[in-house]
Amino acid sequence: MVTPPRSVCFPDPVPDRANLYDRSTVLADVTDSLRHRTTVVRGGRLMGKTSLLNVVALAVEDHGKFAIIRLAPTDSRLAFMAEILDGIRQWVDEHRPNSARAPAASRGLGIGRGWRLHAATLPDAAAQAPINTVAQFCQRIARLSEQVTGVVFLLCVDEFDSLIQNWDEHEARLVLELIAHLDTMPKLPVRFLLTLSTIPELVLTSFRSPILNQSKIVILEPWEADDAAGFSEWLVGDQLTFDAAAQAALFAAAGGHPYFTKAVLSALLSAVPGPAQPRPVSPAQVTEAVQQVVRSPEVDLALHNLVGAHLSAGAVAILDRAGNSPSGVTTRGLADLSSTVSLLASLQADGLLRQQGERYLLRLGIWREWRAVTRTDRDKPPLLRRIARTAGRIRSRRLTSWVLITAVVGPLLAVLVTTVFLEPGRTIAMRPCGPAAHLAVFASYPPFASAGDQQWVRVILLNNGPTQVSGSALLSFPANQARADNANGASFTDLRTGQEATLDVPFTTTASAGWLSTSPARVAFQLAVNADGGCRARRWSISVAPIPRLQPIRSVAAWVLGLFLAPLVVEFGVRRLSRDGRGVRISPGVARDS
Repeated sequence: MVTPPRSVCFPDPVPDRANLYDRSTVLADVTDSLRHRTTVVRGGRLMGKTSLLNVVALAVEDHGKFAIIRLAPTDSRLAFMAEILDGIRQWVDEHRPNSARAPAASRGLGIGRGWRLHAATLPDAAAQAPINTVAQFCQRIARLSEQVTGVVFLLCVDEFDSLIQNWDEHEARLVLELIAHLDTMPKLPVRFLLTLSTIPELVLTSFRSPILNQSKIVILEPWEADDAAGFSEWLVGDQLTFDAAAQAALFAAAGGHPYFTKAVLSALLSAVPGPAQPRPVSPAQVTEAVQQVVRSPEVDLALHNLVGAHLSAGAVAILDRAGNSPSGVTTRGLADLSSTVSLLASLQADGLLRQQGERYLLRLGIWREWRAVTRTDRDKPPLLRRIARTAGRIRSRRLTSWVLITAVVGPLLAVLVTTVFLEPGRTIAMRPCGPAAHLAVFASYPPFASAGDQQWVRVILLNNGPTQVSGSALLSFPANQARADNANGASFTDLRTGQEATLDVPFTTTASAGWLSTSPARVAFQLAVNADGGCRARRWSISVAPIPRLQPIRSVAAWVLGLFLAPLVVEFGVRRLSRDGRGVRISPGVARDS
């Protein structure tokens, strides 16, 4: 008999412990710290913070240690304090003796789930009076807490970073100071449980930074391949069965992210006709489910919200490049972007990238597939219209404009053409080899080898199998055609499932090349891989470019291009500033905000 799958809980958060997979260490860390200080659950978007908050709330309330107060969003410190007091007052009213809403166990006996209840001591008029200071706020909490003994009010705020970012900066600083003040009053029975997707700049720069310096911070991260496989098998029961290739395809798409893994599993389960027999899942079916998921409203809206509200244009560009490269990106490959170092650090902290050596790999599941669906040609016409308008303005001007545009376009074309010749732009794939033919090998190389210039070939070895692989790779070529400028071989040990090994081989062509050569020389390459057994070697060749030493040509063209573009950029900036300055008007009757 087939065991029915668990509730996938997609797109909803998990309601209780029975539906939460693993996270036992995180749960223990949170529950152990709640009595002593503010606790922060830190994790990327849709990483399961709300699910963990639900489970923690049920666990600590069932043990009689805390009164759970869920706080609604507010827009100021006074409103925040009023929301806290209203939540505490409502809980006390529901649990004090002689209350019509009090639990049956507490009415008459005065005892309920670990705490002792007393008659109301705060007059209704005083309980409803507005508060204006932090001192009044603390006194009101103390009076309310006198009606219950042994209970700690756990104030829960989900996505606290979004709340901070939506507040006025002054009000946000006041709330951070309020949290810091309450942390210095351990006898006051109030503790905070906050969830954060990111750490706002205001929190990083705030005085004393209470959330960072005084809180217990618990991190939620995507699962690695083994844990992700265990989660999917735990969730679907016996209704679906995954072999190693299907699990690898699921992990490659979802990246171990719980929300996106559940999304794909939900699509796979919806295609099951009935619980008659376990149905095996193939990698092709996983790919089909992924394509269905990225078009679903839930995933599409979630990722659109991530891009629109939480990511800058530079961060999106980095994620796109990491998604388009199976071996990740380096800081050198992102040199054309601004604030690269800080963006990489932020994306790592948010769980969207992971660092492996000098390379940064995409960690946000479904991103590559979703971007391929949502990035269409509709984004291109504005840029084309700008180019057309610029060309029209140049055409209507004097001869000097044509000279200037020629001086810019010529070096620009030289830079582009030489870059196409010099940079790796083609990729070959060897036949899968190694144990059970699960080792995939790729080699990226330039379309032409430029005589006298140093270029390079990148070899990527990817383990798609269920077991670890060890071996070596060697790239060789005839000595009379090219020379290796560094080590042209490397070994790899215990390459895990889904893990990659990279070999970069720089070389300099020694074969001759003429300007008008009708039969250009060719450089022959051979890639030999040994992975727990022999793999068939792959041979190919690269034509030597008819123009030798393209790197100096590209350098000169780049300098010429910068020489002509720099004055244009400066002039454009000056004109823009002067235009903005003329547009500023200050009304004499409007007071300036201090």
